[in-house]
Order: sequence, then C-alpha cells, then structure tokens
Amino acid sequence: MPLHSLTDVVLRQSCKEAVEALEFWLRRVIDITLAPEFGFDYINAKSSSTNQNIIKKSVRDSIQSRAASNPNRYPRMVDAMLLDEEVDIVCHPDLYKQYFKEYFECSYPFGNDQLRHCLRKILEPRNNLAHANPISIRQAEQIICYSHDVIDAIKARLREKNLDREYNAPTIIKVSDSRGFVFHDSQIRRNNTGRGGVDLTGDQSTWLRSGDTVSVEVEIDPSFSAEEYVVDWVFPERVNVEKYNSNNRVVLQLTDDNVRVDFTIYCKVVSTKNWHRCGDVDDCVGITYKVLPTI
Repeated sequence: MPLHSLTDVVLRQSCKEAVEALEFWLRRVIDITLAPEFGFDYINAKSSSTNQNIIKKSVRDSIQSRAASNPNRYPRMVDAMLLDEEVDIVCHPDLYKQYFKEYFECSYPFGNDQLRHCLRKILEPRNNLAHANPISIRQAEQIICYSHDVIDAIKARLREKNLDREYNAPTIIKVSDSRGFVFHDSQIRRNNTGRGGVDLTGDQSTWLRSGDTVSVEVEIDPSFSAEEYVVDWVFPERVNVEKYNSNNRVVLQLTDDNVRVDFTIYCKVVSTKNWHRCGDVDDCVGITYKVLPTI
C-alpha cells in the first residue's frame, strides 16, 4: 500500500516499528561481535594496539549514565544504547574495518561512510517520532527502506555464519512487569526445545500477595510485524485477568485462590505460518511468581 494513502497514525506506527527493529538488530550485532573480543565490559575496553578506548568517551558516558539511572530497564549496557550511539559504534572507522565490515560490505560496498550516511537519514525523523513532531512521506520512506536494508544485511551475514535462528519465527525478546522487573532475551532461560522461563520465586523483593494487582508485558522480535503472529496467555485456574487492547500485556488481580509457591502464567506466540518452531507454538515463556497470603 502506498505510504501517502496511510493515515498519519498508521504511518507513524509503521515507522516506529521499523526503527525499533533496526535498534534491536544493531544492538544484537554489537553485542555478539564485541563481547567475544573484549569481554562483557566492552563499553570500556581498550585496543591492544593503541591502548585507546574503542568507544569514544561521550558515547560511553551517555550509555553508562542511562544504564545507571534505570538498571531494571537496562540490565546490560547494550540495552541502554540509543540509535545514534549504535551508529557511532558500528560506523567507527577502526571498529567497522576490523569487526563490522563483514555484515555490511555486500550492501554498502563503499564502506562505513556509506553506511553512516544512510543511517543518519533515519536519525532526524526518528527524533521527530519520539517527540511527537511531524515527519514527511519522504522521511517515512527513508526510515522504512533504510532500516530494513540494514536489517536484511545483518540477517544475511548471520545466515552465512550460521548464527541466525534455525527457524525464522517470532520469539519473545523481553519480559517485564509493572513493578519494574525486566528480563531480556539473553536472561530468559530456555530448555532444549526452545521454550523459556523467568523464575521470580527466589528473590523476596519479587514476591506477591493475595490482593495485589500486577501487569505483565512481553516484547516480540520487532523484525516480525504484528500481523505475522498472535499472542495468547495461559493462566492457573481462578485468576482474575484483565486484557488490554494489546495482547502483549495483561493485568492480574490476585486472590487467595492464587496463593502458591509457583504461580506461573505462560505467554505463547503462534505465527500465521503452517509450521511452528515448537510444534504447536513458535515461542512460549513461563513467568513464575511466589504468591503469599494477605498479611
């Protein structure tokens, strides 16, 4: 459908989804590329040849300040990166040449300057979207086209390196609740079938009580559109559930019927394809709480 025929609301939402997918894939490629080379704290790593920081100070300070201000939202430094910081890292001449060139050279044969030029076309309209300012149809075209061009380049290289997912299916990449607990994809424990779990029973600060209300929200890999899958929830018996317009979020009102040491709700993701990664679902993550009686 031509972009000019879309309503402003739909157009802006499409652009936001494209930018979020781009940010996700750039964070992923930064993390899987630099962590094996420099360790978990690669934000502060130095080059062995020059003894200089691989990431410039202004970018380091911005990321670390953001992560420190909200550690529950940003459990890893990479989660606190914004798009402009991701661009600075991926397009840094030395880092690009040594680590990131392999992902982009087929699509951007003129090197890091060409990639940076395309990504910077996204930054201004992306900021406009974030601050409820208008964007033009041309800017929307650039956001959607350039974002997917970069994502496709990354995915193609990951396939060549056998680092992509064996099944091209939507999966849950983040679980969060209304009390500020956040678990990203790397923190979701998965069994050999790919099904995952988040266990909140071991930390007393996460325990719930009868009478509490808590909301749980999941985020799906943004490279898949919402039309490509459905989200469903499975609850223990006798739980009061309020669903919002988005099936990615539910609100639970706990009662004495829900008191138990392993109160688990399951979020299931099922694609519209005629096959599914786990047989009946493409992803399933259980979130387990400890629910105590009312004091």
